[in-house]
Amino acid sequence: MKALALILVFISTIAIVLAIDQYLFCPVYIFNPPIEFSGDSLYNPYSGIEKSHWVKCNFHAHSHCWDGITNGKGSPSDVTSVYRKLHYGVYEVSNYESILNPARPGKEFIHAYEHGYNLGKVHQLVLGSSGVCFKDYFFPQTTSNKQYILNLLKDTRKTLVILNHPQLRTAYHKDDVQLLSSIRCMEVLNPSRISSALWDDALSAGKPVFVVGDDDVHNVFDSSLVGRMFTMLNLPIISEYNILSALENGKSYAESLDRHTVLKERRGEDIKLPALDNFSLNGNVLKIRFNERAKNITVFGEDGKVLKEVTNSDTLSYPIAKNIPYVRETATFDSANQIFLNPVFRFKKQPFTKSGLYINYHETFYFRLVGIMMLLMWFSGPVSLLLFKKKLNHS
Repeated sequence: MKALALILVFISTIAIVLAIDQYLFCPVYIFNPPIEFSGDSLYNPYSGIEKSHWVKCNFHAHSHCWDGITNGKGSPSDVTSVYRKLHYGVYEVSNYESILNPARPGKEFIHAYEHGYNLGKVHQLVLGSSGVCFKDYFFPQTTSNKQYILNLLKDTRKTLVILNHPQLRTAYHKDDVQLLSSIRCMEVLNPSRISSALWDDALSAGKPVFVVGDDDVHNVFDSSLVGRMFTMLNLPIISEYNILSALENGKSYAESLDRHTVLKERRGEDIKLPALDNFSLNGNVLKIRFNERAKNITVFGEDGKVLKEVTNSDTLSYPIAKNIPYVRETATFDSANQIFLNPVFRFKKQPFTKSGLYINYHETFYFRLVGIMMLLMWFSGPVSLLLFKKKLNHS
């Protein structure tokens, strides 16, 4: 019974310390209220792209790591070998809290890892970081918790943080994506969850967030799981700078393939995948063309509202009215393959203005003071009492 009591006190102490650190010691932020895109100018993410520069990429894949504690099969070389055979130009291994040392030559390598070990699956993909951040909050996270972690993850100016599978277990909520600062990319396409609704929530709040699609594969030997979802980047030269720049500026689109197409591609059959052929913005008139006929092409606007849809066509033309903050398009093809294009949005002077983010120092001080008092009460109460009884029993 004494041993059990010690174990219970030990577990309780860890839980209390973690909870106080998360809910009382974390900085409390003042977030700017959501403001929709506005202005006379329209940002075209595909301005200046070259058709011959599209490169197939996957940034989210797991291998065996941490002696098998985390979920991942195969070696890093197994992962890269499979993606190389599928004609990917960029293929990263992003294990949990671990940056892979470059085991292969080439400019396609970026330091990448997946951050997060918490109950809510609040995970982030970190690209271009100088090191791993082990700090996280285990219990359900507040918006301030999430903002603090995002600030820690972006350790250098070149580091890019992507929200991974944000709608999985409702890791991120509507209020989160509409308030959080410095979100530039979201993993909208992930086999575990399609997060287009949350993407529209962010865009409706005036957040210039661009799409990413990844396999998030944990078993590279399962042929049905590899090559299902990917990101196409417009890269004149494959380099870390160009990769991160293309992601941050939206020179990309995400694509999803059905299982039949994936298996045909895996067998090495000569197949033609749907692709963006042309994207132009003349004044306020948007024109899109794909390399094959689409079953339907849909234009979405604020709050995910359908603004226009065309069927059985490879082209779409849409005039963006002055009262439309943003538009984005999704094309679905006969094979059930889909393409998600990045948004065209309004702006006044600069398309990527920094949103102000401030710490509420008074509230932060108050919460931390309460946290210190609670820790003192705990360690001067149950913990010290149990240790005192244990000392008496030994004397």
